[in-house]
Amino acid sequence: MYFKKIAMSSIISGSMLLSAFLPSTALADSIQVSGNGALSQNDVSVSSNQTSSTMQSNYTSSTNVVNTNANTGSNQENNNTGGSNSTNTGGIYSAVTLTNTAGNNVIASTPSGPMNNLNTNIGVNGNGFASSNSVGVQMNSSTQQDQLNVTQQYNKVAANLNTGNNTISDNTGGSSWFWNIGNSGSNGTQSGPISSTVMITNTAGNNFLGH
Repeated sequence: MYFKKIAMSSIISGSMLLSAFLPSTALADSIQVSGNGALSQNDVSVSSNQTSSTMQSNYTSSTNVVNTNANTGSNQENNNTGGSNSTNTGGIYSAVTLTNTAGNNVIASTPSGPMNNLNTNIGVNGNGFASSNSVGVQMNSSTQQDQLNVTQQYNKVAANLNTGNNTISDNTGGSSWFWNIGNSGSNGTQSGPISSTVMITNTAGNNFLGH
């Protein structure tokens, strides 16, 4: 059994990696244009840029190969003279359980940085006659979050069980018995019960983005 999952989302992640961003910081800018003379020209320009990029990658590869072998068969009662012969053979129960869980990518929250808490106070006053005053404020914010999760899982299980291939031959007089769970016979063979259970659970990695 071969299982492969690739999950890609445009917003980011890494092996159960929790990405933490800088705490929110409030910035206060104060711009004052005042006390300038008559006919003066005053220009103020403020530019603020913020770029945030987060990348999480998670690669999981698991291989499971299980072989089980159990045998209570191939019993023989041969070349006996007189008396009673008996062989007790039980049943066989085989159980295999496999659980594979890949890693997850987790981003707890989107960035909350200075750009989101920028307060700008602008004051233009007390300037001279016919003065020209201008104030320009530009704020740019860019956020990129990427998550990549690749999971490869390979499972192979083989169970070989045998309670048969019992033989009785060349006996003189008396009785020969093979005993099995719930079954018996005289000068004959019976195969015991066989039960095999295989349970495989594969969980691929996931991407989680919180807000």
